[in-house]
Amino acid sequence: MSIPNPFAQQPTKEQQDAAARFMESCAVKTAISGVGGFGLGALFGLMFSSIDFSSPVNTAAVEASTKTETVKTVLKDMGRKSYSSAKGFAVVAAVYTGCECAIES
Repeated sequence: MSIPNPFAQQPTKEQQDAAARFMESCAVKTAISGVGGFGLGALFGLMFSSIDFSSPVNTAAVEASTKTETVKTVLKDMGRKSYSSAKGFAVVAAVYTGCECAIES
């Protein structure tokens, strides 16, 4: 149970309206959608690159390298694929939300 602070200022009606207008603007919606798409794309990219059966480097180099070098190489490859997928998702989400908001307004 929290005790209300009598010295805390409550936002005025004008401040609440300004915050609502800001959050409803097309630019903010597009940015939020792009960031969300980037995160979702990173998760999907990481998941799909972790089950990818192709070797990131040629097999002769993998056999000659140590296990730590191989793990580092595989993790770097997974990161590159995840980042690439994240960028694609972010662009698609931002373009979709921007167009939808522009048509709506």
